Amino acid sequence: MNPSSGAYTVAMPWYEREDFYRLLELSADRKDMTADYDVWQSKATAVAREYLARGRALQIITIRPDEFLEWLDAQGLPNSSPNRLRYVEMRASAAAAVVADIATAANAVAAVASLRRDAASVDQRIPLDHHQKDGTPAR
Repeated sequence: MNPSSGAYTVAMPWYEREDFYRLLELSADRKDMTADYDVWQSKATAVAREYLARGRALQIITIRPDEFLEWLDAQGLPNSSPNRLRYVEMRASAAAAVVADIATAANAVAAVASLRRDAASVDQRIPLDHHQKDGTPAR
């Protein structure tokens, strides 16, 4: 279990029980991996708790075999620990970009709403021109 960490956020791989054994079976480095899901899960949970206790944010990336193996094939890479980590980092970066896009869109919507409120309050403060075209007051 080697999560990738930035300044505050840790990108951590996660496996569902039904996926763990398939990925293990297809791993080029399976001899270096924990072969029991319960043992892996216990270790991964301990690592997650350790990072959380140190005030780090966790971004859990679930590795699904079909998607992961397709990505490996497209990249021409073997199923190995460094490539699993690379995949997790890529997925975490993509997720962060989506979150940033959502935040940017939310900020833009808030800014437009604020401008509309400001424009409405300005309209209320400026008296309407009650003069005719020739400059005389309207009746």
